[in-house]
Amino acid sequence: MKVIFAEDQFWKPGPDDGFQSHSIDKLRETEISDWPGTVTVLVHGYSFDPRVTGPDNPFENQYPVWKRALGKRAYVDFGWYSVPRSFSSVRSAWRSGHWTTYGWAWRLAEQAGQALARILSAYDGEVNIVAHSLGSRVVNCALAHLPAGRIARVMFWNGADYVRNAERAAVQSPPTRFLNVYCPDDTVLERLGDVFAPASGRCIGNDGLSDRAPQNWIDIDLDAPVYADWAEQLETITRGDNPCEVGDHWESFRYPGNWPLCRAFLNDQPPFAVSPVIQSQSAFLSDDQVFNGFLVNLLKREGGFVHHRPADDPGGATIQGVSTRLLSSLRLDPRWSDLPVDVRDLTEGQITKIYRRVFFDPMQLSVISAACQTSGAGLLLPEFLFDVAVMSGIRNSGVLLQEAISESARVPLKVDGVIGPRTVTAFSEILRNGNYETCLRSMVTRRLKWLENLPNFKANPGWVLRTRSFIPASDETIKT
Repeated sequence: MKVIFAEDQFWKPGPDDGFQSHSIDKLRETEISDWPGTVTVLVHGYSFDPRVTGPDNPFENQYPVWKRALGKRAYVDFGWYSVPRSFSSVRSAWRSGHWTTYGWAWRLAEQAGQALARILSAYDGEVNIVAHSLGSRVVNCALAHLPAGRIARVMFWNGADYVRNAERAAVQSPPTRFLNVYCPDDTVLERLGDVFAPASGRCIGNDGLSDRAPQNWIDIDLDAPVYADWAEQLETITRGDNPCEVGDHWESFRYPGNWPLCRAFLNDQPPFAVSPVIQSQSAFLSDDQVFNGFLVNLLKREGGFVHHRPADDPGGATIQGVSTRLLSSLRLDPRWSDLPVDVRDLTEGQITKIYRRVFFDPMQLSVISAACQTSGAGLLLPEFLFDVAVMSGIRNSGVLLQEAISESARVPLKVDGVIGPRTVTAFSEILRNGNYETCLRSMVTRRLKWLENLPNFKANPGWVLRTRSFIPASDETIKT
């Protein structure tokens, strides 16, 4: 099965061996229903045009090699236009507002990820995904639009997405198992990822998540001696870097010695076979994993440096959501004496520390999140509390929860904004009685009404969309 995404259109082979355009709904009706019970989706990286013939076509170039590497199984070849390196592509990239073809391909990868998610959301069978290079960006964007656990396994070959994005994807989908095959000496990826991409940071194809990795994530540096024992179990020798080729970026799937390891992962065989006990444990996130997941989502909503006029944002200039007003108040405390005067001088570590100690910990979100996970209720409500605390302060967030608990449980609860033992106990009762979504629905409704009464509400239309993103999936009826 071949599916091609190119600038908001899906393409599939036509009767003349060309490609015909079809809408998403048409594709859903005629193609997805014919897929077998388990499929492995292949997602290529940068510099391809699936509608042409020759080396720029992944169906002719990469995918045949991948299928030899991964063995006999049902495949869905997902092709997407990722801007071949040619003069016409450079000109098209400029016209699209990007100074490099790679920067344009990065943005197209995000669109392709949303399209892939829409396709997979209409399929009921088990899905594995294998992605190379910038295809990892496509996959992580798709995962952001799919329910947790919708994808069984994800394998990245020399992934070009950033470590922080991959960590977010793994934390948000504990049932999904990830294998990250990387090579620190991949200079091609390092140049593209750190120089030409729209953002900055280390890529998973050069680095693993290391000590930040959740239990459902496995890193493999193909050149590291520590993984020799794994390869020995499969009677093979792995290799990440080709000593005869400078700047090699494709050895992970070209070298046959790596193939048994990749097949073992997709087949859930040793050394990747996981016992049911470990699988159940991996679905329960630690405090750090919960916080990191919340923080990654929050920073995406907050963006970078913002400075509105005082009437629209009395907090002053902000960087990744940390306002000048908050920074000034923290600097009065000797424990925060190392903080800079200007928010633009804050380091990533300082921003993380602020969000953990000022918002996450005082809101007792580790306790609330643990209770939600134990009951199987999910983490949408505690993440909403975190988001409200950052936007409007921890007292307002605490009041929101306490009022919703009082309404949902019909039990008097002192509304003072302080999340203490009584509030936690009352919330646990909400979970036991199956009123989780009722409580969350009440919180969202109250939050929207509170925002409407602010004098600068109309100047900040994003507040409504941000709040509505926390509506329970089973209820889309909440309006402003």
